[in-house]
Amino acid sequence: MTFEFSRWRDDVAWQQRLAADQAALGERLSADQRQVLGEIAGIVGVGDADDVLALDFMVVFGSYARGEQGVDSDVDIYFEANLPEPINRMDADRSYQVFGLPPGALASALREGQEFAQSVVAHALIVQDNGSFRRVLIFVDEGRTAKL
Repeated sequence: MTFEFSRWRDDVAWQQRLAADQAALGERLSADQRQVLGEIAGIVGVGDADDVLALDFMVVFGSYARGEQGVDSDVDIYFEANLPEPINRMDADRSYQVFGLPPGALASALREGQEFAQSVVAHALIVQDNGSFRRVLIFVDEGRTAKL
């Protein structure tokens, strides 16, 4: 059995990935769309010291992440934070689909082989990450999803 380390273990490669993802988000999303991402991150990161909803990571996936967005495309956003309950919401204009789940939900879904989780990982553009999404990518690359 041959074992190869994920390229995402390399800090330089990871920083390049983050920069490339930020550039892609800057090109594909409007200023208003980027502002919505910032607002979601701000809401999740705001609270009293005992009540902070700590954001583990946030990614854009789907058509915008793949660069295949059209006039009627919505921005698909996935994030993990210590939420009191999961979020699955679409705004009234159908411009945004937001999925917010507790930490480790994506890893669990990958272990179960869920197509949704595989789609998120395959094409995600990283908005923010505390290292949790990086670990998921490393384990996926190294074929170790059972240990997630």
